Amino acid sequence: MLNSANFGKDGTVHPILLHIDAINYELRSYGVAMATAFIVCIYAVMRQAKQRRMEPLVVLNTCFWIVVATLIGGRLLYLITQFEDVWENTVDSFTPIWQRGVVVFGGDLGANTTYLAQYLYNSKFWQGGLVFYGGFLGSFLAAILYLRVYARRRQLPVLDLLAPWVGLGLAIHRAFGCFLNGCCYGRPVEPFTVFGRSVDLSPLIGVHFPYLPDFDRWHWSVREYGIYQAVHPTQLYESLNGLMIFGVLLLWRRKWQRAHGELAGLLLMIYAFNRFIIEYFRGDMVRGAVGLFSTSQFIGFFVFSVGLLLLLISRRRGIKLGSAQEAFYVTVPPGAQTPPAYTF
Repeated sequence: MLNSANFGKDGTVHPILLHIDAINYELRSYGVAMATAFIVCIYAVMRQAKQRRMEPLVVLNTCFWIVVATLIGGRLLYLITQFEDVWENTVDSFTPIWQRGVVVFGGDLGANTTYLAQYLYNSKFWQGGLVFYGGFLGSFLAAILYLRVYARRRQLPVLDLLAPWVGLGLAIHRAFGCFLNGCCYGRPVEPFTVFGRSVDLSPLIGVHFPYLPDFDRWHWSVREYGIYQAVHPTQLYESLNGLMIFGVLLLWRRKWQRAHGELAGLLLMIYAFNRFIIEYFRGDMVRGAVGLFSTSQFIGFFVFSVGLLLLLISRRRGIKLGSAQEAFYVTVPPGAQTPPAYTF
C-alpha cells in the first residue's frame, strides 16, 4: 500500500514525503532535496564546462568525488560533535556484536574493537545526520586531491567553475531539505526596542513547528522553547545565504574577476561570514560549542582566513583570465601535452 505521509497540523514540517507500507520504506524530504540539489548543480556545471571547453570527464569525476566527500565529511563531523551521546549509548546499551549483524574479521581483536564496531552501528549513518561544514570542507579537499594527484590538472579553474553552484545547491537543500525536515531551527523571535518602542517581528518571520504524528512527538523547538513560541526560520536564512553566494559570484565572474581562484576564495569568505551571523539565531543545541562560539563559528574563522588568503594571492599572483597560460590548461585539445601536476 502506498500512502502519503501525515504532514502535521499546520503543514510546516514534511520530514516524510512518502511511505510504502509493503516494504516499510520512507522517502524523506531531506534526502530528496539533497539529491535534487546535486543533480541540478552538476547539470549546470557540465553545461558551463562544455561552453568553456574544459575537459568534461575531469569535471564530472570531480563532481562525483564531491558528492562522496560531502556525505562522508558531513557524517564524520556529525559523529565528532555527537561523540559523547553516541558513545554513551554504545556503552550503556551494549549487546553482543553478533546480535547486531556486525562482523569483526581477524579473530579476537579485544574489547576496543568490539566497542568501536558497536559505536559505528549505533551511529546509524543510514538514518541521516549531517553537518554542512563537514561536507563542505570534505568536498573542497576531495576536489583538490582528485585534480592535483589523480587527474593532474590545475585546481583553481575547476573550483571557480563549481563555486557559484555551491551557493545554489545550498539554497535548494536548506529550503526544501532542512526546513521541511524541521532540523537546523532557530531561537525564539524576541521583541526588541527601537526609539523607545517595542517591536515584535514574530508574526512576520516567526515559525511554529507542529506535532509530528509520524514520530509521535512534538518538534524539538516545541520541547525546548514551548508550544506557543515562534522561532527564527534559520533554514531559510541559510537558503538566502546560498542565493546571495550564487548571485555575487556570478556577478563577480562577469564584471570583476581577473584571475582563477577568486571565486573559490569568495565562496569561502561569504559563506563563513554569513554563517557566523546566522549562528546567533540558531536554536538547536546539537551543534556543539568551542568556548564562547559554536562549532560552526569556530570553524568559520579558519574558513574565512583561507578564503581571504586565496583571494589575495589569486589577484596578485594567479593565472590571469585570457592569458596564454590560461589557454594551455583550461582547454586541452586531443593529443596536447597534459598540464603539469602540482600547480595552481
